[in-house]
Formats: sequence, structure tokens, C-alpha cells
Amino acid sequence: MYFASDKKLKLSSLLKVVAVEGVNMYSGVLIPSNIYEGTLPPSPQKRNDFPEFTMIMAAGPYTTSDNLEMDPLQQLIRIVVKERPDVLILCGPFVDLTHDLVKDGNLDVPFEDIFRDKVLSVLTECTKQTKTSIVMLPSLKDAHHHYPVYPQPPFQFTKPGFHMVSDPSTLAINGLCVGITSTDTLFHLSARTMFRGAPGDRMATLVGHVLKQQSYYPLHPTFLRENQLNNMEGDTDHTGVNMDLTQQRGAELPVKPDILFLPSDLKPFAKVVNGCVCINPGRLTKMAVGGTYCKIAARHRPGVQQDLSTCIGVQIVHI
Repeated sequence: MYFASDKKLKLSSLLKVVAVEGVNMYSGVLIPSNIYEGTLPPSPQKRNDFPEFTMIMAAGPYTTSDNLEMDPLQQLIRIVVKERPDVLILCGPFVDLTHDLVKDGNLDVPFEDIFRDKVLSVLTECTKQTKTSIVMLPSLKDAHHHYPVYPQPPFQFTKPGFHMVSDPSTLAINGLCVGITSTDTLFHLSARTMFRGAPGDRMATLVGHVLKQQSYYPLHPTFLRENQLNNMEGDTDHTGVNMDLTQQRGAELPVKPDILFLPSDLKPFAKVVNGCVCINPGRLTKMAVGGTYCKIAARHRPGVQQDLSTCIGVQIVHI
């Protein structure tokens, strides 16, 4: 089917689910008068109040490009011990399969041992010193994970203070609905969309795709490295997404979250999109230097009607 229209194209994404209203002039040609790009998912159950709380959220990699010593992660944990947030959310990759030392295969220890000795041991010490709850999501780039397919099951680890969740996940944290995926949905959308005659906020438009398509990964077919735009061909850190179509419902966005975390290699940001606080915290490391993470403070004044987005403060911090 061919769409013929003299309207300016604002945004086009490969195989996006849309509804089209128009006139079928003759075989194979449809002249659209309206294109409906989806609707927002239902809002979570309305809350009159929620307790004040703080969060820190970071996304991997947690190592610099010259070693696997997890120094940036240790620095982040020192900040957590000092500031004692209620929740710490960590997205993979933890043992990054695109790291040169991992790709070369010259390591003398298994990937699982690196994760246990250099990640879990550090986080376990953190739980002994604070009451911070730790939420961990795997990544398709985690070399030690047994199932590198999206949606991805959680790490197999059970210990008090830890919450291992799948990628993606929709969580209830202190009365707020929090959506999160460790897969770089924003970068993949950006590489597979065309912006022509589209004024406004590009990042907000990409986030709008996630919300209105009601999916943490609204790309069909999924992103593959060989299909990148020409100016991105030199990027070897984006290995693509293998989607398990039998579990595709696990990638759905069931409700409009109050906070939506979309970690990405694109520029970090925090903004309100369609009533949802959307955050790209960036990466904790960028090659051989430190990157960024984010701090969130949520506070609701009892008995006062407030827009939820005004109750949530976000700070992007360089490490």
C-alpha cells in the first residue's frame, strides 16, 4: 500500500503501528486525511499521597575502557553510602561484552566470577552500611547473562536488600509507578526514524513514541547494526536487539508510568512528556572517563492538589 499525501512529514518510523483515515482512490494508493499515531496507556491508580523518598539511578558500563576494575561503580557506591538514598537502581551492562578485554577473550576468569567478585560483593557491602534497596536490571550486553534476548529475565541472585528484575520492568516504588529498560530504545529509535519539517523537541518526540506505542521497544523489525544510518556505521557498541516474539507482551508498557527511565548513549536529559517524568541518566562511564547518573527526590505535600510532575525533582550528575 502506498500513501500519497502533500502534507509535510513530521516523523516516520519503520513499521510503526498507526491508524489511517483517508480515501482509497485506486488500487494500491491511499490518500490519507488523518494519521493517528497511537494513544497513551492508561494512567496508574490515582494516589492522594506518597511518602517522601530519594533515588539514585545509574546505567552501565561501570568500567573504564582500559580495565575491568569497576572503579566508577565503587565511586558511585561511596556516594550512596554517604547520601543514603531509599532506592538505588542499576541498569546493565555490568560485564560489558563490547569491552575490549572481554571481546579479545584474554581473561583468565569466567565472566560470572567478575560479576560476583567485582559487582555483587561491592553492592553487598553497601547493603550492610545502609538501608538502601538495590534494584538491578540486566542488559543484552551483559556477557555473563544466560539469556541475551529481549525481554530479558532477571539475574539469578537472591539476597536481602536486592531486587532482581527483568528488562524491561514496570515497578511500584513508594507509591509511584516507575518504568525502566536497560536497552537503548532512544538511540535505536533515533537511528530508524526520519525527521523532516519537524520543529520542536526531538527527544520528547522519541519518548512520545514509547508512550503512545505502549511499548518499551516500539521497533518492528528490531534494530540491527548493519541497518544503521550511514553516519553511524562506525559505531560497534550497538550490537542490535534479538526479540523473543513468543514473549513480546513482556515488552509492553501496561500503564503510563510516573517516572520513565530510558538510559541511552544520547545526550542525558530529564523532561516531562505527556505528564510522565522521562529521564535519560546517560552512562556511568564514557570510554576512559566518568559519565553521568541521576538523583531523584519525590515529595508530595499532604492535602495539597499538585501535578505529580511538580513533586519530582531530577538532577543529572557527573561522576
